[in-house]
Amino acid sequence: MTPLTFRNGISIALIILYPPLLLLAAFLSKRHGFGRSSGWIFLVLFCTLRLLSASLNLALINSPSSTSLHIAYSITNSVGLSTLLLASLGLLNRAIESIERRAASVTVTPRHLRLIQLLVMIALILAIVGGVNASQAKTEGDLHSAQTLTQAAVGLFIAGFVILTIATVRVFFAISSAEPGERRLIPALAAALPFLLVRVVYAGVGAFGDDARFNAATGSSVIFLIMVVLMELAVVGIFEGVGLMLKAIPKAEKGKIGDYMEMPARGGLVGKWASGGRYEPTRSAPVVETRYGA
Repeated sequence: MTPLTFRNGISIALIILYPPLLLLAAFLSKRHGFGRSSGWIFLVLFCTLRLLSASLNLALINSPSSTSLHIAYSITNSVGLSTLLLASLGLLNRAIESIERRAASVTVTPRHLRLIQLLVMIALILAIVGGVNASQAKTEGDLHSAQTLTQAAVGLFIAGFVILTIATVRVFFAISSAEPGERRLIPALAAALPFLLVRVVYAGVGAFGDDARFNAATGSSVIFLIMVVLMELAVVGIFEGVGLMLKAIPKAEKGKIGDYMEMPARGGLVGKWASGGRYEPTRSAPVVETRYGA
């Protein structure tokens, strides 16, 4: 039997750590909503990806020459970043919804969120295609083409992260208008951004640099542990921690706050279509504290 490596040890640790995180993510998704705009479903997907990735790495112990296992392991390692970015958008979306429920304005619009999500989704597709093509490359030209796709994917991940950071800063200046219990969303997201930044830097160096140590599948296991595994665990811990502190908002009081991928570009996240007309929040004073306060 092939002896266990340090990377295998990391995989075993992930298989121990992520099942409870997955169950908690599923609980939060049920509590706060499974919609794409809620973000919690992406934590479920991320935890599932990490369990799958760890399992594939251990499967390679007995099948080290399996091309399909290598491809799957490489892809599951590379696409995890996209789900964390999408989960971040979910927190930002909820903060904006809270601000607009109190009839306040915010400079970040649904169009901005759609732009970030579109960038991340395109990056996800490119990362998958690039990973598959790189594993199946037979010529130098094939490998170069696959690397170009991977670089494009990482470039979009970086762009998405930068825009997400800017949007978070913009919403931060309006978060005082949110319901008291919801005001912790932006500080939580701000706390997670540095860890996400390290994860993005790792992906960027791996895609654009010549240092083989930053290859997520075959590179340095120590760097992988510090810049990927620990950073991702920190982000998941922050998001799930704030999720436990947030109160569930009944559907009836959400006013069918829709998924930002499907909402019209103008009018705010709380706008809805009803009876052939567009609902707009009524601005009135004074603002009454809601039961979603701290």
